[in-house]
Amino acid sequence: MLSQGMQAPSGWWEDERWQELAPQLPPWLRPQLERWRGHALRLQAEVDEITPRIEALSEGCIAPKGLGALTHALVLSEIVDWSRFHNRRQPGSYIGLCPSEHSSGGRRHQGSVTKQGNPRVRHLLVEAIWRMIALQPDYPPLKKLRAATGKRARKRLTVAAARRLAVDLWRIYTGRQTPEQLKLIMTIL
Repeated sequence: MLSQGMQAPSGWWEDERWQELAPQLPPWLRPQLERWRGHALRLQAEVDEITPRIEALSEGCIAPKGLGALTHALVLSEIVDWSRFHNRRQPGSYIGLCPSEHSSGGRRHQGSVTKQGNPRVRHLLVEAIWRMIALQPDYPPLKKLRAATGKRARKRLTVAAARRLAVDLWRIYTGRQTPEQLKLIMTIL
């Protein structure tokens, strides 16, 4: 559709959107998109079927408010054992949210995040930060993020908050600190 100058709306394969979109399509493109729509509908059905089972893995668990049952279950299934990390740098490194470094002699320069880690956990934590912004009023990294004005600054602070969240989850799940000490509001999923 993009090659034909058409912007596909999100969820274009869903019945209501497809009914609006189909008449606008060139006749030669419609059969191909109908085939892809069938694939998308089957995949959406699989996702809808498995999501409650994944969310059930977090049932009864305590997690930061805004993390969500699905995100919590996925993060825990990726991390498996928080105690395998021995210091606060390791969780950030595992998810790829630590800065690159170009140092020589007495000169030290830190660059952008390496992204050399688990992309699924990185994505989940960054997404969680955006949800937590309204639900965690006293969490220090989110205070800084709310105060940021520029788009670039907000992106950088989001990454920093996601890294801090990973470190704080490690601290909570290994018993090093309590959520109250970290100023995190917890909820039962």
